[in-house]
Amino acid sequence: MNRRWQYAFVVATVLITAASARGQDVHLQMEQVHDLAKQMFGLPVVYAVPHTPCPDPCPCANKCTCGTNCTCDNLTGTVNKKLVGRVWYWGWTLRNLPANSPTRACARQYVLDHLNLQQQYGHYTLAADGGEVLTISHGQIYLAGMAAAYLFALTNGPTYGAAGSTPDQQMLDAVKKWWADEKYVWDQVANGSGQIRSPGARFLVPGPPNEGEWTYREQVYALLKGQVPSGIGNWSTDKYFTGGWIIDELRRRGHSPSNIITPPAGYVATGRIPETLCLYRRGSDYVNYFPQLRNVLNPLFWVRKEGTQTTYAVPIPSGAPTFPAVKPANFPGATTIQITGLVPGSVPCPAPDALQQ
Repeated sequence: MNRRWQYAFVVATVLITAASARGQDVHLQMEQVHDLAKQMFGLPVVYAVPHTPCPDPCPCANKCTCGTNCTCDNLTGTVNKKLVGRVWYWGWTLRNLPANSPTRACARQYVLDHLNLQQQYGHYTLAADGGEVLTISHGQIYLAGMAAAYLFALTNGPTYGAAGSTPDQQMLDAVKKWWADEKYVWDQVANGSGQIRSPGARFLVPGPPNEGEWTYREQVYALLKGQVPSGIGNWSTDKYFTGGWIIDELRRRGHSPSNIITPPAGYVATGRIPETLCLYRRGSDYVNYFPQLRNVLNPLFWVRKEGTQTTYAVPIPSGAPTFPAVKPANFPGATTIQITGLVPGSVPCPAPDALQQ
């Protein structure tokens, strides 16, 4: 099996698993976010024109009570559903409702609330737990939501680049902080290699991860660094690559991806993750390790590379253990980079020669 078909098979497996775990609704939202972005770019859509998740006006509350045909639960579900559902809802209001619409203001606040909670507790979560930190199986959902949020904030109306349009600066600043902080973590994990082989949550049980599972995130990473990776020709027609396609489409229209990761003036990018990530470096060899992951599903606790061999903390446990059942072997002589978790109770990194303690 050649590499391209092997990668396609892996992506399909990941996405089928994700769909069965969450149901089809989040993927419908990704599809509709994809089409909203195409409409803003003035491109034809593949599917039907997206409709609002609720009639206008939709109550802005913890629960939506606007009728049996309403799908406002997508605004208040799990963290990845909330992100894509809220961005979709806000994007729809930008195209279809006047600027002074209370529904449009409500939808916008839903997105800001989501971003502010991630800023407080760390990316991939909205509470004092590990959430879906650095997930691979669901990573495409976060990339779709955050790339679309950037485009919608930049456009702030029905059409990208329209004369007289003014970006939503508050939203744009919040989104740019997220992207700057996310790339900071990717930079630390990659350590100049371009490979983001991080442990985290929501890996496919029992593992180990297939090489192709990392590819999409690393292609987006390359785009953010000003490179144009190969093998992205189908992104414009595939909802699962919505995030990467939006970034690349902006690039093609002269909007540099560097704008996405440039934080607002005075803001210093840092690692905003819920639990402490320990990165041990010894030349080109490394151990990337979460000594603790609380309230996550299917965690991969560590990735280790020595020479040409990469090993993982497998089998990946099903469920939500707090500490790794199997710790990585000691890694003496390594330097340590600690990305400290934001959630109270996050543990510090052990010394590289005491990982087994």
